[in-house]
Amino acid sequence: MKLQRLTSLDVSILSAELDGLLRNSVIKDIVFKANDIYFLFSNLILRYFVFASSPYFLKGKYLPEGGRWLPDIINGKIERITQKESDRLILFEISVFDRLGGKKQFNLYFEFFHNGNIILTNKDDTIIKTLRRSKKRDTKYKIFTPKEFNILACKENHILNSREIEKLKTLKLLQYALIDNYGPRDLIKFIFEIKNNPSPHILKDVDEKICGYSIYGPPFNGNVSGQKTGSLIEALTLYLESKVSLYFARTPDFKKHLRKAETKLKTIQTRLEQASKFRQYRLYGELLLINIHKLRKGKKLVNLSNPYSKHNEPIEIPLNPAVTPEENVRYYFNKARKLETSIPILKEKLKEQKKEIERIKKSADSYISRDVIGQTGVRPKAVEKAKMPFKCYQLDGDWMVFVGRSALTNDELTFSFAKKDDIWFHAWQASGSHVVLRRPQKGAIPDKRTLHKAASLAAYFSKAKTSGKVAVIYTEVRYVRKIKKHPGKVTVAKEKQLIVEPAHPATLVKIKKLESRPE
Repeated sequence: MKLQRLTSLDVSILSAELDGLLRNSVIKDIVFKANDIYFLFSNLILRYFVFASSPYFLKGKYLPEGGRWLPDIINGKIERITQKESDRLILFEISVFDRLGGKKQFNLYFEFFHNGNIILTNKDDTIIKTLRRSKKRDTKYKIFTPKEFNILACKENHILNSREIEKLKTLKLLQYALIDNYGPRDLIKFIFEIKNNPSPHILKDVDEKICGYSIYGPPFNGNVSGQKTGSLIEALTLYLESKVSLYFARTPDFKKHLRKAETKLKTIQTRLEQASKFRQYRLYGELLLINIHKLRKGKKLVNLSNPYSKHNEPIEIPLNPAVTPEENVRYYFNKARKLETSIPILKEKLKEQKKEIERIKKSADSYISRDVIGQTGVRPKAVEKAKMPFKCYQLDGDWMVFVGRSALTNDELTFSFAKKDDIWFHAWQASGSHVVLRRPQKGAIPDKRTLHKAASLAAYFSKAKTSGKVAVIYTEVRYVRKIKKHPGKVTVAKEKQLIVEPAHPATLVKIKKLESRPE
């Protein structure tokens, strides 16, 4: 399927739109699923989508389940969004403030050429993380100036020559424009007018099917008509939704990938069945070794009695006539050893291949889902609500309690989500969840009953939950420090202690489990 790829002129307009939408906004979360990255900003969900080896930006419609990505820039502020080197490259300049008020600068690069990539660097462009690994093991991100003719690098009074005009046609910079109607002077003015005052359109063919997008208005080249959209991001979203639905409705690529994966699964199963015969080959080797004096070189087959059977039943053993009896013995022992050692490896491969088949099926389901590709005419499966990273409960009044689910979510709760004046709880000298009691407003002081309820939850969500009484420490979040390279482990200062009974959330008075993550 041929897709209309983003050009440098498209990226120029796209970067300007994003700068207007996202400047001074905060990155709430970043999650990934396959090669799709979802950026949750305070006013927009943005999706970096790679389809058929072509990268795009779309408007996100829901947050899927997936892994958290780029925790360094969570809660970071977007300072500026620009296009780099007039190429298909967008830079997000991000500022992150730590708990001590120190400011860190990060650069987030989005590549819209080749298969696309996302690169996170520090202020000096030292690479921290990438979406796709590069063959070149560079520690610094290098921005290369395009070698080919770049119209955006020209000045507005530049006069295009015939070679440059031909290059514009080859690069499809103005794919649907009537370039032949413009002279060399007028064409450059037309391009800069588009850049300064874009008019995004979604294009339809004679059958009223979406066939492309444009950053300028009519007239268009070919039998296409245009419908104006509010922004280029909106046009891209409509265009990709139509293409993805057609791709999965008409092309057999998904079935092809699934067939290949299932064929590979059968191959692994066959090899595992063969490997399970290692005892038989070891028996061949032992019988040949016992009867080595009876064997002669040149025999293709030998019948030997099996002393391990009940009635000394004869067994037929194939031989290689070109080698000596000793080499035949060595062959069977080596084969038995190799097959036996391959069994755990093949079992692991079998497990991974089954997971791969499930991943392919889920990937197809997620693309066909109405929430991802819009109205396709296909009835989608219900999209599960994204699992919250920690449990949330509401105590008396406006007091809320948050409980971590694992070592990683404990860190996220304490060092990313919690405010510095929230109250932190943990079972004393016992493994367990971090528990945070959020103040409803600044300076609010919890009563003794609220403190005991939060402490009872901390005792319950710990390995000391079966004890009659549990010591629980508590302090403000500002006095909790993370231990490097040990998820979930912390050091605590200015802590106090309560002795409480572990209590299940349902047994506590006036407690209500929340269904969504609070702001």
